[in-house]
This record gives sequence, structure tokens and C-alpha cells, in this order.
Amino acid sequence: TAYAADVLNVGAYPTNPPFEYKNESGTFEGFEVDIVNEAAKRIGMTTDIADLGFQALFAAVSSNRIDVAISSITITPERLKTLSFTQPYYDSD
Repeated sequence: TAYAADVLNVGAYPTNPPFEYKNESGTFEGFEVDIVNEAAKRIGMTTDIADLGFQALFAAVSSNRIDVAISSITITPERLKTLSFTQPYYDSD
């Protein structure tokens, strides 16, 4: 996990520009990618972003395969039962 490493393992479902997507060369880009890269930088880490299916993000976080999931995830009461979220920055309603 991130606590003992220099790398923040991030999962993304990169199909939602401008938030997260892959450019023509296959590199992750977007608003959420920029945020997670900056957050990692500020705590002295780098990121390793994995391309995962949307539902796989939740299992990967729960099993500690990844430290963070980015993919414009809506905060719902059901998800709050098992996952932690940052402060929301976008109202999807």
C-alpha cells in the first residue's frame, strides 16, 4: 500500500474526458489525473495508474490492489458503507 511505498497506486476507468482519459499515445490525462499526480507530488510520491473497468475499481480499492480510484465516482449512501471519499468537487445531479 501507499503507506510504505514511494508510489501511489491509482486505478482509473479512462472513458470520461475531460476528467480521465487516455490520449492518442495511451498516456492518462485529464482533470482527475492532474489532481492525483499533484497530490502524490506534494507528499513525495509518484503515481502508477492502472486502467481498470469501472466496477473493478471498487474491488481493487477494497482489496488494497490500488490506493486510490479516480473516475468521476458519484458518492452514494451505498458506496459510503464500504469506501472513503474526498470532498466532492463536482455536483453530478
